[in-house]
Amino acid sequence: MNQQWWHRAQKSVAQGALTNSKHPKMLIQGAYPTHVSHGIGSYLYDTDGKKYLDYICGLGVNLFGYGNDKINKELMKHIYGGFSHSLPTKHEVEAAEALKEIFCFVDRWKFLKTGSDACSAAIKIARNRWGVRDGNEKMHEMWYREIFKRISSSVEKNWETQRNLQNMCKGTSQETQKGKATEAKYSPIRRQKSQAAGKNLVYYKLRMALRNGILTKKPCEKCGKINSQAQHHDYSKPLDVTWLCPYHHAQEHVF
Repeated sequence: MNQQWWHRAQKSVAQGALTNSKHPKMLIQGAYPTHVSHGIGSYLYDTDGKKYLDYICGLGVNLFGYGNDKINKELMKHIYGGFSHSLPTKHEVEAAEALKEIFCFVDRWKFLKTGSDACSAAIKIARNRWGVRDGNEKMHEMWYREIFKRISSSVEKNWETQRNLQNMCKGTSQETQKGKATEAKYSPIRRQKSQAAGKNLVYYKLRMALRNGILTKKPCEKCGKINSQAQHHDYSKPLDVTWLCPYHHAQEHVF
């Protein structure tokens, strides 16, 4: 099978593919082409012109086939009107109204570019309506788990290599290094995710306290500037903060 386009992609496209689900590693190597030239109906054609019956269906979104005549004719009516306009178009209103006639139980529609955007928006809406709870935090953790899983293996390899070099310089082996089991259990990526989730909850509680008048924003306690930020010294106490301007806030983190 022709690997020319895959070799070229590895030199010019990050990770070799724009979407992880379309990466060759997600498919059976040798049975699927790495790249296609075009699609017609329910078939895809690789760069050598070989024809494949597409059961993937564009990751589930291509329900009407590639190059559908009816869809193409409608697109041709609007293609010269331009895309990605600076203001809303009448077409999105017409589309929302048509969908409301089909799904009468839905009051209003929001069109988003990707499923990732839709899931993220749904979590934000739920948080705003019900407040942050353990369940929502777990959803947030699950949402990013897949993303971190994709990159964690390569990142952790780099960390492992760096630790091995440091141990060699110190004259000690990794096998005798204290705390090896703890490091293996709590990798840098996992620690980073855990800390980020905890900080997000603290910041949310702080915003709610400011919104409800429980806490009042104050000028910088060092220079008196009005533009100030909350500095936490103990994240277990979300409302115990020091108000600092961006400059002095940055200095706290540096020193």
